[in-house]
Formats: sequence, C-alpha cells, structure tokens
Amino acid sequence: MQLNLLKFKVLSNFAFLPWVKRSFIFLRLASCPFMELITYLPKKGKLLDVGTGFGLLPLLLKQHNSQLQIIGIDPDAERIKLARQANQNLSNFQFQVGTVLDLDLRQTFTVATLVDVLYLLPQSEKIKTIQAVYRLLEPNSLLVIKINDKSFSLSYFFTWLQEKMTVQIFKETTTNFPGLYFENAAEVSELLENNGFQVQKRVKLKTPFPFFHPHWLVVAQKKN
Repeated sequence: MQLNLLKFKVLSNFAFLPWVKRSFIFLRLASCPFMELITYLPKKGKLLDVGTGFGLLPLLLKQHNSQLQIIGIDPDAERIKLARQANQNLSNFQFQVGTVLDLDLRQTFTVATLVDVLYLLPQSEKIKTIQAVYRLLEPNSLLVIKINDKSFSLSYFFTWLQEKMTVQIFKETTTNFPGLYFENAAEVSELLENNGFQVQKRVKLKTPFPFFHPHWLVVAQKKN
C-alpha cells in the first residue's frame, strides 16, 4: 500500500496533463518495478539518469526521501519539458534534452542509471553509450541498468509486441534507430565487462501484478 501511495503521489505531479497521457504514465509506473530498483541505489551522491523520459525515477527517489542530486537526460524534448514542469517545485533536479554523448565531461557522477534504454540502441550505439557513461563516472561508482530480458518466453514476446506498438507504431517513445534491440542480462554483463566495468550482480526483479515484463537488473562498478 505504501509503495502504491508513492506512485500515486508521483502521478499527481502530472495532473496538468490530459487523461490519455496520464494513463500512459500510470501504466509505466504500475508495470515497472521502480521501487525494487531504488533499493540498489545509494541515498546520497550525484546520479545521472540516462533516458529519464518523464522523470519518473527522479520523482520516485524524491518521494522515497533520497538525498541524491539528479540530472536526467533524454532526447525527447517534449518529455523533458513535461519532466521539468512536473518537477518544478523540487530541488536538486536538472533535466536536459540530448543523449549522454552530449554531456560536458567536466561533470562527474557517483551513480548512473539506464532504465529500459538499451533496447532502443543498436550494438554500436550501446557501446558508445556505455563508454560515455564510464567517462562521466567517478572511480568505483555504480552503473545500474534495468532491461526487459530477451529470453525465449511468452513474457518476452508480449513485451516485444508492446514495444513494437509503442515505439514504432504509436511513436510514444523517441528513438533515432529503426529497430528494437533487446538483450539478455548475460549480454549486458559482457558489454559492461568489455568497457571498464565489473559486474557485481544480476537480479531478476519481481514483475508487478498483473503485468508480464521479464525485468532484470544488472549492477556494475567502474573499475579504477
């Protein structure tokens, strides 16, 4: 009940939106195990949320009494505009239009998150993104990646179908690339290990009822 209350508090920040857009945000909050993900993040420091979208993770962290300073970045200018509007009364948040490749390398972070981002990027772009995050993180900092695991299952098929409609038919999610590029947790781990990170754990997250998405979390630390 407490976790659901936090999500409804976050949703209330978007009361200025029409109900159709709010419904999309509600489904995102309801279907993604954000609160379990948050338990793997530190309470303090400076967080970079890559592909922040509407800024849902920063809002949930704030409701969860996190003291993190947060910069969220996303290529979708409209979503960043809405994230700023929803977060306008909250401190320690910044939202920028662009990709992680656009960030000033003089900035450094103690933790970075990519929540359902990698599936939008072909392999060459995944590598560029992870390398850019690596350069922005301080030594021994954490990188936390949430994916929908590409496994041979009915859950994955329905997830792929949903994203096919959301990304390529209804254009609800911004991407510069034509396909969907899902990976499994082992492939993400290999990507990280090949680009300066040491994987600490791979965790299967609990799928909120009544949804079906095969959520996995990969937690890695930047090597010195």
